[in-house]
Formats: sequence, C-alpha cells, structure tokens
Amino acid sequence: MQAHQKSMKDGIQNILFPVEHMNITQGNNGSYSHQGVNALDLAGYKGGCSPLYAPFDVVCVGVDGPDLGNAVFWHSEQGSICGWNNRLCYDYDYTRQQS
Repeated sequence: MQAHQKSMKDGIQNILFPVEHMNITQGNNGSYSHQGVNALDLAGYKGGCSPLYAPFDVVCVGVDGPDLGNAVFWHSEQGSICGWNNRLCYDYDYTRQQS
C-alpha cells in the first residue's frame, strides 16, 4: 500500500498490507524463533527501514516491548474486511522489527 491509500467493499474498509514492499526475513517454522507458530518477520525495502502505514482507520490499543515480541495492537471501531477469508475483523497486530 501507499500513503493515504484505502480500499472499501460495501462501505467497510479492507485490511491492506502496511508497507509498499514485502521483504520476509523469516517465515512460519523459521530457523530462529518461529517453530510451531504462524508468524513472519519483515524487513524494509532491500533490508532497510521503510515507512509503515495504517492498514485501515485504526486506534492503537497496546504496545509490547522487546521482551514480549515488539508488537503493536490496533483496533478498528468500524470493522475491517480480512482479505484471506472476507470475515469482519476488529483487531490487528503488527510486530515491529528492530533496526
């Protein structure tokens, strides 16, 4: 996605991927820390830092530090459509990669 980009279906926002480029540095059952879990580590464009955009209109409802996974938790008061199964979602978490 790009800055200020939105996608709507029947008046409800679709969740968009929050960066312009996807660079997966570790996937599910990764060699470092994802054994047995459905998780991804992401890096910016060409391994650097990239702007991160809100995937839909959100309110931040929580932040976990490095000891709890560097996660940021978002809530959509309007609900958003999850693209993988078209269900209505209200919560989303994004794990920040430290740079």
